[in-house]
Amino acid sequence: MKKHKAKAKPSGALRATLHLITQTRFTDRDIAQMETVKLGKSSISRYRHLLHEKQLSWSDLEDLSDQELHALLKKTTHTPRRTRQPDWEWVHQELNRKPKPNTKFWIWRQYRKEDASTAMSYSHFTVSLNAHFGKDPDAVMRKVHLPGHVVEVDYSGDSYPYVDPATGQKITPALFVGVLPATSYAFAFCTPGQTGTDWIAAHVRMFEHFGGLPFAVRPDNASGIMARPRRPGEDGKARELFEDFLRAYDLALDPARVRKPRDKGAVEGTVGYVQNYVLANLRDRVFHSLDELNAALAIEVAALNNEIMQHYKRSRQQRFLEDEKTALRPLPAQRYAFVEYVELPPVPPNYCVPIRGHFYSVPHQLIGKRLCARLTDHRIEILHERTVVARHTINRKVGGATILDEHRPPAHLAESRRNPDGLMAWAKEEGGAILAFFQHHYGKWQPYIAMSKCQGLQNLVRKHGAARVHRACQTALDAHTYTVTDVTRLLSEEL
Repeated sequence: MKKHKAKAKPSGALRATLHLITQTRFTDRDIAQMETVKLGKSSISRYRHLLHEKQLSWSDLEDLSDQELHALLKKTTHTPRRTRQPDWEWVHQELNRKPKPNTKFWIWRQYRKEDASTAMSYSHFTVSLNAHFGKDPDAVMRKVHLPGHVVEVDYSGDSYPYVDPATGQKITPALFVGVLPATSYAFAFCTPGQTGTDWIAAHVRMFEHFGGLPFAVRPDNASGIMARPRRPGEDGKARELFEDFLRAYDLALDPARVRKPRDKGAVEGTVGYVQNYVLANLRDRVFHSLDELNAALAIEVAALNNEIMQHYKRSRQQRFLEDEKTALRPLPAQRYAFVEYVELPPVPPNYCVPIRGHFYSVPHQLIGKRLCARLTDHRIEILHERTVVARHTINRKVGGATILDEHRPPAHLAESRRNPDGLMAWAKEEGGAILAFFQHHYGKWQPYIAMSKCQGLQNLVRKHGAARVHRACQTALDAHTYTVTDVTRLLSEEL
């Protein structure tokens, strides 16, 4: 028995539908509800779209046969795209490569290079990879980062060397990476090492690159900079140095938990991208200084920041300028002045401690105590138990001493003034007739002879008081007698 084909839509209904679409303002819903049409709303919508796409009017359709109308308006069938399976054995080798495995994203890009038209999308690739190796995906928390709140920082395990032109030796610096997680805006900079000074230098340059400050810094649990009781082998100076920097820039420290890289997932991802793509673009170049390397690195990072991000349809640079830059706090008026911490030996009996070959005084009450010095380019602050106990301007005279009077015991202070300048300074403090008596002798004799003729006045002031000695000196000056003996006699006669 012959099989009958399904009947086509009545040509009258189709023609009526096309006439209503082209000649009236009825909506698709209105047309579908008419008894003469007998078509669903979605079909009517499809016909309207086809007519608009092909720019057909009723005058183009009314003279066509039913067969021609059906041919013109029938659905086109699309052949589904066949995707090519990757070489899973090769994928497994790349994921387990030693000493450093490649990332899934890098492997997908290499697989896609063979033929992009038949390659899986990245999401399809990762699902297939997990299914192939029998791995169920873990639940991952999606974090919402507020603009301007935190910067995540880390040192990369990989870096790129430069050649010392003097020795020809390859030197591999440390690669610092920072990222604002709210917009993924990245920064990278090479430092000589990972000391406290290197940490600070990298942060200062990063904030100047951002043009502002967040509220907090989120590093890993780096032992050198963590604010916790010092453990054996840790550098306390580096930690104090970084704490001083945080105070100067009013920054909070919000470290990631130990062995919890997802606490700073943004910078971990950026570090991987810098390692796999930014450094890869430098691999055939030779640099002869750290500055030259950093200049090339800055160009590559700028290119990274200007790449359009797949999920946001904007670049990191655009997102930063539009969403985050205005949320950052302004930079300090003055750039951070680098400081150096120097552990000092116990304070000796002369209460002067050596710093870079020069001796600086501290309060005599601290004899025997251990202190620490904080040095900037021009100033020295000496601390005892994190409290500043002395401040000095740096003196670069090796073997010299800078001693402040307020640090001396009273007896030492008096003895330090037993010289022509010290005695004249005392006379200027007293003023009046006592100063005039000193000026007479200092103008007549060389300073040490003048000192010997005047120093007895200090004892008289201690014995009789400054007011009586002033009157006696004035009487002696009026009588043109200029010896301490005459002043002593006048004081006795006054009694």
